[in-house]
Amino acid sequence: MTVRFYTRVSTEEQASSGLGLMAQARACIELAGIAGVKPEDWDTECYGDDSVPGQYTDGGVSAWKKRLEDRPAGRALLEATKPGDTIIMSRIDRGFRSTIDFCQFIKMCIDKDIKFLCHAPRVNLATANGRAAAQRSEEHTSELQSLAYLVCRL
Repeated sequence: MTVRFYTRVSTEEQASSGLGLMAQARACIELAGIAGVKPEDWDTECYGDDSVPGQYTDGGVSAWKKRLEDRPAGRALLEATKPGDTIIMSRIDRGFRSTIDFCQFIKMCIDKDIKFLCHAPRVNLATANGRAAAQRSEEHTSELQSLAYLVCRL
């Protein structure tokens, strides 16, 4: 089993400050510890500036405009991940803004025997309850973001 985690911020300004990326990395590492991940399970590779081993970072990349597999670090993460591996994200919205994209990701994880853990909300796709919680969370996030977008356009 190899563990990798994905971090992303939307703007170059956020990426250059590093604060959002560091907070996401800490959340992923914390969740890995809770899940019993050992240091030797971390991927030795990384993707992105100032990344730590196992971290795949897209800095200054919007999730609205590009799906996970269309972002440089997202693509590298998916290509590196094999059956039995684990992907960790601090929040679902770091990887997905579309419920369809998230559902396709869940299906890919299940089909390829890839574990997915999320810090907020706590999601573990190894369980039926975890898969259901992931779906509910993404639907709620998408609805709120759509409403915010409509309000801003008024």
